[in-house]
Amino acid sequence: CQSPGDDSGGIRELTEVVYNNAAVNLPQDGGYYSEFWGPGSTWACLSWKDIAGNVPGNPPTQLDHRWNPNATKIVIPVSDEGPYGGTPNQQSDDIQSINEAHDACVRAGIIPVPLLAAGFGSGDVEVGSHMMDLAQCPNGFVSLNTRSCPGSNTRLTDAEGQMYSFPNSASSSAELQLMVEAMIYLSTNNSREIFMTILDPLSLLDNQPPGWSKGDPGTKIQGNSYVEDLGPSLDGLGYGHLVVVNDTRITLNDAYSLHPAISVDNSGNTHLAWMDGRAYGFDMNVNYEIYYTRLRLRGAGDWDGAPDGLPSYGIKQIVDSAISNVEGVDGIPTGRPYGANSHMPSIITDSFDNVHFAWLENSNESQGESIVYAKLNNTNDDYPEGFPLNSLALGIFDPWEVVSVTEWQSDKLGPNSPAAPDLGQPPAFVNDMGSGAHLAWSDTNKCNDQSNGGTYTLCYVHVLTGLVDVSFAETETYYHTIEPGEQTLFNMTISNPTPGPVNLVSDTFTVTLQGVPNNWTATLFFATNHTPIFDSTPVFLRGGDFAHLYMRVRAPTIYQAHSDELATITVAAVSHKDPAINDNLITLTLMDVVHGIDLDTSHYQVDVEQGESAFFSITVTNTGNVYDSYAFYDPSTLEGQVEWALPFGWGLTFPLSLSLDPGQSVTRNLQVSVPTSQDPGTFVIYLKGWSTGEPVLSIEQGTFDVLELWINVSIKSTGNIVFQMGDTTQYVLPGDCAEFDIDVTKHFTPGHIIFTTPGGPEERPPEISEQSWRFDHWTVDLDFSQAPGGNGIPDSAPRYWSIIDTPSTVTAIMCAPYNATAGLGDSVSVKAHLEGTPRVRDSVVLLTNVIQEYNLDASVPETILSLYPSQIYQLDTTVDNIGNGADRYNIIVNSITDSFGNSQVWDIEIPRMLFQELDRDESQTVPIMLNMPEMALAGQYTMTLHVLSEETYEGTKLRDTIQLQIEIVEFHDMRIEVDPMVESRIKTTAPGRIVRFTMNITNFGNVNDQPTLHNYTLYDRDDPYSWQTSPSMGPLLDNWVISYALLEDFDTEYPIERPCSVQILGDNPPEGCYLSARTNAITMPVMEAYSTLQIVVIIQIEPTAKLTNREIGIKVFSDFGSSEAGGDHDETAVWDDSCTLDANRDGLPDNY
Repeated sequence: CQSPGDDSGGIRELTEVVYNNAAVNLPQDGGYYSEFWGPGSTWACLSWKDIAGNVPGNPPTQLDHRWNPNATKIVIPVSDEGPYGGTPNQQSDDIQSINEAHDACVRAGIIPVPLLAAGFGSGDVEVGSHMMDLAQCPNGFVSLNTRSCPGSNTRLTDAEGQMYSFPNSASSSAELQLMVEAMIYLSTNNSREIFMTILDPLSLLDNQPPGWSKGDPGTKIQGNSYVEDLGPSLDGLGYGHLVVVNDTRITLNDAYSLHPAISVDNSGNTHLAWMDGRAYGFDMNVNYEIYYTRLRLRGAGDWDGAPDGLPSYGIKQIVDSAISNVEGVDGIPTGRPYGANSHMPSIITDSFDNVHFAWLENSNESQGESIVYAKLNNTNDDYPEGFPLNSLALGIFDPWEVVSVTEWQSDKLGPNSPAAPDLGQPPAFVNDMGSGAHLAWSDTNKCNDQSNGGTYTLCYVHVLTGLVDVSFAETETYYHTIEPGEQTLFNMTISNPTPGPVNLVSDTFTVTLQGVPNNWTATLFFATNHTPIFDSTPVFLRGGDFAHLYMRVRAPTIYQAHSDELATITVAAVSHKDPAINDNLITLTLMDVVHGIDLDTSHYQVDVEQGESAFFSITVTNTGNVYDSYAFYDPSTLEGQVEWALPFGWGLTFPLSLSLDPGQSVTRNLQVSVPTSQDPGTFVIYLKGWSTGEPVLSIEQGTFDVLELWINVSIKSTGNIVFQMGDTTQYVLPGDCAEFDIDVTKHFTPGHIIFTTPGGPEERPPEISEQSWRFDHWTVDLDFSQAPGGNGIPDSAPRYWSIIDTPSTVTAIMCAPYNATAGLGDSVSVKAHLEGTPRVRDSVVLLTNVIQEYNLDASVPETILSLYPSQIYQLDTTVDNIGNGADRYNIIVNSITDSFGNSQVWDIEIPRMLFQELDRDESQTVPIMLNMPEMALAGQYTMTLHVLSEETYEGTKLRDTIQLQIEIVEFHDMRIEVDPMVESRIKTTAPGRIVRFTMNITNFGNVNDQPTLHNYTLYDRDDPYSWQTSPSMGPLLDNWVISYALLEDFDTEYPIERPCSVQILGDNPPEGCYLSARTNAITMPVMEAYSTLQIVVIIQIEPTAKLTNREIGIKVFSDFGSSEAGGDHDETAVWDDSCTLDANRDGLPDNY
């Protein structure tokens, strides 16, 4: 059309179409490549809603089609060739053009009805397949079969059209008639559509125009017609109107649309649901499906009455979309012509703007009729940031599920007939406080599989979108009892038992604690990791999941609790997506509060004199389990004096109240003052205390307690007889006596005084002498030589004290036993009282401490010893404590001297770690190790050991002396060795050669000695153990020659080797070493004790000696002989004890 106002209509030629979102020019000759019915259909649909979502649209062509916004929109392409330029068909541009046309028409809500023309390519399956893809949805196959369009995206959404044949000959009259009927039906079927009107009655009531008052009709009658009250809610004159938006068409389809249901959400969006037959034809008595649209009425036009209504294309946020499962004509069950019927819808929106549907469904063959339910979750609809107008429901909402509410076969929702779909009643439907819904309907069964005899009854169900369950653990109980300050645990679980796919029914819950009383604390925790659960903690559960929880409940502290209290705490779980999905678990926790008091005293009776005070030590104990305060009667009040039972004139001091923790005890003194005017006698008073936290006072319940206290009042005796003295403690030695002078003064009046020593030492039997008795016994005696009566009368006889206020001296003599142990001695009480009146008295306690005498005695088995150098001797020393107290002793070496008085240093091991503290008369034997020096000269030695006490006594710690006479006997020990740092015992040589070995000869004896040298070898060279016991070189080395020499100046740069000479019989021994004429032995010079000589052993090897190992032994002999003769202590004839022999060549001496 040329302009928006051009409504001339008629048939016109297209010069441009749309392909790949761009304008394509068409040739004007009408020949090949001019058949662009695919891009032409795209152009027609984009003219209503373009690629940017604009309505009306603006495709990229110069000229656009102007649609009537309130008319049914149909595109009818007619062709016998391919959609893009004609034949050939099923090319890539053909397929793309059909895909673009299909998607554009689905988005625009325009129904394509293609006509397959007969003629060239008559009945061509390829062309018809293109048209079926446009009318319904592309399926990727070449066929004329009905397409399966699941609606998962725009491409797979059914365009709701149908392909017809367009015959061009009389032989196809039947097809022509079918096509003509279809075309006529599309434009003239007079089907019912959904309209709506917006009313504002409140504005009319509040702003009444002249001549109208409450109760008047909302319309006027003019002539024979009704006239609506159209206008804005409030016009320029301030008057209201009833109809602010006139009839607005919602459905633009030629099929029947019946039984609309409407709901408005919290955002002001209008939601409509109805039953629609567009998927099954244009008759009334067809199968129906439930359709839905969402409208945004504000902003689409002025609400000034809108006489022509609002534009349909401007109010639909979501275009008409099927909510029920669309089976289609081919999906109708055989034998059940209305088995695909979905009808009688109800719709509601909840507080979360979720949309709920309920309707009567015929597709369930086992039930026949079933009540079903579906829910659309709320989505963001802020435009333009949100989704655009005229969007598809599948592209906006999450996938929804149609759920059957009923499970039995019956007639539901009253009598209805598919043949009269305009009759019937939808289910009653209302939302709950959350995202659930209440649903009711009529039913010929008793809301189950039990028949109601054909009579309709009402059924009700509460539809929840999920479940949550909070319950106790298997062994848990709902009722716990605890004490103040204690805590208890409730074990429980939370689960999501919602049936369905675990991810689809997953939910997040808030778990809170309700009803926690003041001063109580309650906290939830995950049992698996002990993480606390707060009100802000989300608990996510998939379907079938559960979590173990525990609730820790802590009672008020002992300072906050006052009486029994029952805490009713509710564990509440609420879904985030639906508050109606909730569950509560009630727990009861009893705090058992106990109040109690216990009064006790260390003594229940007190003796007191006139004018003095009696004291009781009172212990008050809180026997309850809370912090408590206790009250006592005030003795200054009349009531208090009566309750205390106080005699007249008596005074009393005690706290009036105390506060204690549970189990705490406190001791307070109760002072009772007795006046001097009180007559002697025995009196009783009552201490009463009670808990202030318990209204019921009962001794049986422990909230009240009474103590009965007795007071014996006697005559005043203080200051009648007075003892005065100095120190009451003295120190004595065993067997000594201590004297205590006591100045005794009688006040007030003269009188007879009797002296006693209660608790004193045992009396000596007359048959035992005093000397024997005092060995183990203390004695005490009173000397009255300076006191009245003197010593002429018995000590315990009454003595008349005639002079008052003047002291007389009485001496107490205490004697310690001769065998007294050191430390605290005996004590004795000296007491004096008036004859006949024992309470008039005075006394003193006398104490003695026994001074410790330190005395030790040490002994050894023998004091004369004979030892040899390097000998180790164990000296068992016994120490006896013969003092009168414990002593920790010590032993030291005082001196070691030889016979000339020279001091010696020996290694003496005294095991002080073994020393013990010796009690009186206790002894200990310890081993003292005497290690003789290796180089000790023979002679007499004196060793002195001192035994010491731990404390100085009589000016010294020395308690005993041990003196040992030690003789170091003559000791002979000649040694020969090869110094490995100078010489090797193994040498390699050849026959006829001479080898030398440098050796050391040492006199390890403690006297002078003259050694001799001898050489040895083996009996058998094959037996390394067959050493000869006599000096010889045969039989193996008969032709070998061995000679010796002294080595002088060994430690200089030029040592001198002096060969041993030969002594001539009868001559004196030559100097140095020599071959003795008497013994035929190599004799060394006389060696002092502990001196060393260096010698050279010279071995001349036989020239014919075989090349093999040879063993030669050199032995040194003491002039005092071998060990068998009492000489060299380790010399024997055999070689087994040699320190150098290594027959097995293991690197160690054989005697190692």
